[in-house]
Amino acid sequence: MIRNFIKRLENSNRLSQFLILVSFLFTFVIVRAITHLQKLKFLPNQTNSLLHIHHLVPGIILLLVSGYIGLSFWSVKKLKPFMAIFFGIGAALTIDEFALWL
Repeated sequence: MIRNFIKRLENSNRLSQFLILVSFLFTFVIVRAITHLQKLKFLPNQTNSLLHIHHLVPGIILLLVSGYIGLSFWSVKKLKPFMAIFFGIGAALTIDEFALWL
């Protein structure tokens, strides 16, 4: 059943969009869960360290690099799914951190 679904996605040229959506949602849920667990003191927080890099920075770097590589090497079929997943992860990290800007 899953193979049939993936095959239909590949045939409709929408596999990249699906991978972006799934990786975005998965990453966003994981990051939100970690943040809530840190607020509840179940996980340690990094606020006491000298250097704290918010996940916005790696998110933007992932967006830029995966977007550039994905567009530049679009004809390389084996590369497209990986760049779609990295793009979704970068988008989730960036959007999650965007709340700090408000």
